[in-house]
Amino acid sequence: MAADIESIVARVLAISVDSVHDDMSPETSGVWTSLNHIRLIAAMEDAYKIKFKPKEIRSIRSISALRRIVLMKTEGLAT
Repeated sequence: MAADIESIVARVLAISVDSVHDDMSPETSGVWTSLNHIRLIAAMEDAYKIKFKPKEIRSIRSISALRRIVLMKTEGLAT
């Protein structure tokens, strides 16, 4: 699944998969804009058939945070 998440991030941000890493964030990446943040959320919801709560959307400030929430939701640990 990690590779899938990285592929989705790379596609949405129009960067290479090799550029995607756990510490990547809006603060460290010039391409992770507020609009692309919403696009990332929508892409993850579509790909994994999940829904993010507004609080979760605001809390996603890195790839590792995004991965953690997606894993929780897809493993049935969060709603």
